[in-house]
Amino acid sequence: MEVSGKQLAKIPVQVPSLSEQRRIGKLFQVIDTLIAAEKRKLILLRDKKSALLSQIFDRKMRFKGYTDPWEQCKLGEIAEIGTGSHNTQDGHLDGRFPFFIRSDQKLFLDYYDYDEEAILIPGDGRIGQIYHYMNGKYALHQRVYRIKVNSSVDTRFILYLMEACFRKHALAMNSQGTVPSLRKPIFTEWSIGLPGDRDEQIKISKLFNQLDNLIDAESQKVDLLELKKKALLQQMFI
Repeated sequence: MEVSGKQLAKIPVQVPSLSEQRRIGKLFQVIDTLIAAEKRKLILLRDKKSALLSQIFDRKMRFKGYTDPWEQCKLGEIAEIGTGSHNTQDGHLDGRFPFFIRSDQKLFLDYYDYDEEAILIPGDGRIGQIYHYMNGKYALHQRVYRIKVNSSVDTRFILYLMEACFRKHALAMNSQGTVPSLRKPIFTEWSIGLPGDRDEQIKISKLFNQLDNLIDAESQKVDLLELKKKALLQQMFI
């Protein structure tokens, strides 16, 4: 059903006094200012992480006391790499164990495939842009790769190394400059550098884990402020 301009003009609308309108406007102006400020903080934190990823994994910056050259190896030499066995339709919106699929969507199953510390990466879709760190029981899609690092290497270090460098490597493996899907050799044959001293690996991973925690906290602040604004709009105008 279409509504004409004349019909809209006949609909009665309640309007508060001018002073109340101004007070309402100021309230939402304050909330919008807070949201904008928190979004700027979030952008700065993400930019800081991106810059540090580049500096550390290009080895332009090292922690004090560490000077030994990083060792070279292939990812397949230090990690067990494989995929799951489930399809997306196997998942549910609730369940006992997280079920990782080819997107950021959160699904669950009532049983698990693995109980371990691992990095999980979709083999299709947003190649080299989605990374999950898991330490516990989980289920896995047939096109999601699990990277279980051996005990001599810090798993989170490999996670952040991949965030910094893996997408570029994956794209370079394809002559057209795009990667429609990842195959196991792209992982196993990837030549990487890592500190021989595991303590340096852990220091690097702790730095980025702290940044991730700050980013998550700031993102939650933005979400809460936007929810508060939405709730106030509904309370005042509906």
